[in-house]
Amino acid sequence: MTHPAGTADAPGVVFWFRNDLRLHDNPALQSAVAQAQQTNTWLLPVYVHDSALLAPSPWGFARTSPHRLQWTAMAALTQWVQRLYLG
Repeated sequence: MTHPAGTADAPGVVFWFRNDLRLHDNPALQSAVAQAQQTNTWLLPVYVHDSALLAPSPWGFARTSPHRLQWTAMAALTQWVQRLYLG
């Protein structure tokens, strides 16, 4: 069964951001975008915030830097997706 591109039932591309929220120099993200564009389908970027990143390591060190904990990366991601799809 085939579905027209751009419909909810059409196959698309899912990109899972793990701990790397870089946009401009992320080869895997660039590949996902290119694949979605080449196949004229949707791209779903996914990020799941793991609250365990806020807990100290067994040695008492922070698992992530304060900069990483800022949501500026998520705001940049939101703007990037909006520019990609809304022009």
